Amino acid sequence: MAILRNEDKSILSDHVDSNFAELHCYSNFTFLKAASRPEELVQRAHTMNYAALAITDECSLAGVVRAWRETTRLGSSLKLIIGASFHFNNHVFVVLAPSLKAYQELSVFISHCRRQAEKGEYLFEPLVLLDYIKNGLLLIRPGENLNELTPFFKSNTLNTHVLLELDLSHNDRQSLKQSELLAKQYNLPVVASNGAHMHCASRKPLLDTLSAIRLNKSIQQVSEALSPNSERHLRSQEKL
Repeated sequence: MAILRNEDKSILSDHVDSNFAELHCYSNFTFLKAASRPEELVQRAHTMNYAALAITDECSLAGVVRAWRETTRLGSSLKLIIGASFHFNNHVFVVLAPSLKAYQELSVFISHCRRQAEKGEYLFEPLVLLDYIKNGLLLIRPGENLNELTPFFKSNTLNTHVLLELDLSHNDRQSLKQSELLAKQYNLPVVASNGAHMHCASRKPLLDTLSAIRLNKSIQQVSEALSPNSERHLRSQEKL
């Protein structure tokens, strides 16, 4: 992974590891929110010479098996990481499982979140996460209201990083500001990510169509809610 150190006046560094690890990536098992199959994500990461890829579907581990099978079929040196994402207001929590124990904890927590809501939905509460996850790694992409995270960080004992995802949109300046504030406030390292919802840029029309179906409106009606460009894919290391 590319870790951006919080040094001098900025969290940004001129150095990015040549062996990039993508730690926040959705497959089409995040229903109607992502436009690529797990196999396609693995193939793309392999082609881009990534060191590792984490499949982090929203409150789900459903895409991991197919991703693992494709990694095995390719005979790839790509390291596949198991994880899941959870959305809380406009913050994103990504839990990665570096061990069997962490995987078991994550599986139980996903079941808990699903049982608290109607079928097809889930209920995520950051403080409850700490009751279930003891051995996982945590990445947080902060939203606008950092004060919402204060109760969580007062109790947090997990190995935690801040996710910084820049996609050449008008939100980049705000994303950078919020990531920097969170990193400084809690002395956390920052990790760069694509936050991918598709394996390649050409899937953008499909992603837009899926988003419109999810919102039950036409693409024209939801245009402001769509990504303004196609940067949310597994970009090359040169582009990163």
